[in-house]
Amino acid sequence: MADTRADGHHVAIRLVTRKSDGSDHYWTWHHLYAGEGTSQTWDTTASDSAGIHTVWRQVGLFEGDSLITSCVTAGESNPLW
Repeated sequence: MADTRADGHHVAIRLVTRKSDGSDHYWTWHHLYAGEGTSQTWDTTASDSAGIHTVWRQVGLFEGDSLITSCVTAGESNPLW
């Protein structure tokens, strides 16, 4: 993830998964506070005892702890489901 604007806000990313029962799980945000022109990667894993059917990435723009706006990627289905 990269921060491309000197706007005084910071960006964050998180995983969203859909379980077999149709409910969604919103995982913890990973914040990038370093400012414009910086980037960061995170190596993470996700598992759920109910199974993961679909996964998305949600990217947000924050002012302090407050989410200003966000968008999500297209969902990707689990090929082993």
